[in-house]
Amino acid sequence: MTKRGKRHSFKKNDIIDSIIDMRINKGMSRTSILEFLKKEVKLSQPYAYELIRAASSEFDERAIQNFGDDLKEDIERFERLYEKSMLNNNMKEARENLKEISKLKGHYKERIEISGEMSIKNIEVVIKTNNENGFEDKRD
Repeated sequence: MTKRGKRHSFKKNDIIDSIIDMRINKGMSRTSILEFLKKEVKLSQPYAYELIRAASSEFDERAIQNFGDDLKEDIERFERLYEKSMLNNNMKEARENLKEISKLKGHYKERIEISGEMSIKNIEVVIKTNNENGFEDKRD
């Protein structure tokens, strides 16, 4: 317990870890975390901002590391699905699984071909003109 009139002392890394925990596990916003640091931990606003920025960069670094691991797991899952599809002789499902594996590895891009030709006959145009009886539809 701290002496009367003294603040609780936390290590900077401990506060950063708790900020990351609040963001990930509790889903708190930066504003809520800032208010928590100011009111509960009794930190000054500039120092609280500094810690939130440090936690943000640490969070980004951890996310990058976790992304690689998550990607490997996803690829392994699709490989197991591909293997099951091949054993069941389901070639359509096997092809789709290979496509997903290729997407995750960055080897596959979906291409959409757009034709420049357009048939005006298929488009119905409604033109409303104002006459003395009100609006009138004219269809081409």
